Amino acid sequence: MFENFKEISLPILIVLLSTIYTMLVLFMVKRNRLFSEKLRNILGFSSTSERTEKFYKILMKSLENDLINNIVDVVV
Repeated sequence: MFENFKEISLPILIVLLSTIYTMLVLFMVKRNRLFSEKLRNILGFSSTSERTEKFYKILMKSLENDLINNIVDVVV
């Protein structure tokens, strides 16, 4: 009886530990991302989306005013 129990319990234990480990890793990644965002806000850094939006606004204005002649004018 115990040998059959060992055969069944080992895969269940592996799946259970893998699931717990995966959930813990996902939790830590999310926590780290939130911490990074809070730290960037405290230090006054803009987010990537804000910088991207600002870049596109400047790019569109420059294109509308014919200030960009080639790719060299865009690359900093």
